[in-house]
Amino acid sequence: MSIISTIIRKLIEEASPKIIMAVIGGLVLVGGGTGVALSTSLRRARAPKITSTEAVVDEIKHIGQFRTSAYCDEIVIKGKLDSLPSVKARKEKGEKVKSGEIVLIQKAAVHAGVDFDKMEKEDLRLSGDTLFVALPAAEILQIDMDRTKQDVFLQKGKWDGNQVEELYGPAEEKLIQDALDGGVLTKAYANAKEYIEDFFRPFGYVCVINQKQPQQ
Repeated sequence: MSIISTIIRKLIEEASPKIIMAVIGGLVLVGGGTGVALSTSLRRARAPKITSTEAVVDEIKHIGQFRTSAYCDEIVIKGKLDSLPSVKARKEKGEKVKSGEIVLIQKAAVHAGVDFDKMEKEDLRLSGDTLFVALPAAEILQIDMDRTKQDVFLQKGKWDGNQVEELYGPAEEKLIQDALDGGVLTKAYANAKEYIEDFFRPFGYVCVINQKQPQQ
């Protein structure tokens, strides 16, 4: 058994699932894996090197989320001033409110993946050369909408930033639903399984991965 394989086995037997999966994430990035991005904390950190379990713990102790799928789209955000809750409240108080309408085109992305913080020691079990993994269900991890980069398709009347922001809530809800309908969680879970299997295969391990059951 090679030195690296020995270290991997020691990691499986002694380290926490969070540490093991974070090492996988770091090495996938170093190896040029496609479609993978880690949480902000990982992008700022140096790629972890497997030299000892102590070094791995120190290097990646803050890592938890592993993003494996993204749904990207251009969404239309539109509304009228007199339909906004804040403006309606002013009208009810007798204030005079000018009419207005706006239509924005906004680029957005929904990132999905697996949160390894939800794994416990018992979710990884090694039997000979077979690694049994109870993998948490995929979930939405981040929504990206850069409010400073939308295109104004139509604008009538004067709109302030707070009024425009009121339109984003319903638009974000629709974006998330579209992503779910498009199978972003299914793809994220399948990709996470594939990355784990691909990582351990060269070291002679066969992975049996099942979805972790939520605690009652």
